[in-house]
Amino acid sequence: MAPRLDTSWLMSDEGIEAARLMDRWFGSDVWGQIISDADSGDPDSMELMQQVSDQLTSLVWHLNNKSNEARLSYEVEWFDKLCDDFGVA
Repeated sequence: MAPRLDTSWLMSDEGIEAARLMDRWFGSDVWGQIISDADSGDPDSMELMQQVSDQLTSLVWHLNNKSNEARLSYEVEWFDKLCDDFGVA
């Protein structure tokens, strides 16, 4: 059986803001275009998708293992920078 996800951080103000950030990124036209480009075989898009997957895996690992808020914030900052780099508001 999979470990139970600790949702206390997710329900905090910072966790709620992190969820909004993820919604912005994964709901963006930019992400849609990256998916489309990857489906067409674009290696840069495929690499970025792998990086996003790796980062999500790391974030979930830290949530499952009850890492401290500083570490969770560090993981989320990657997505904040990604949104900034691609102009996702």
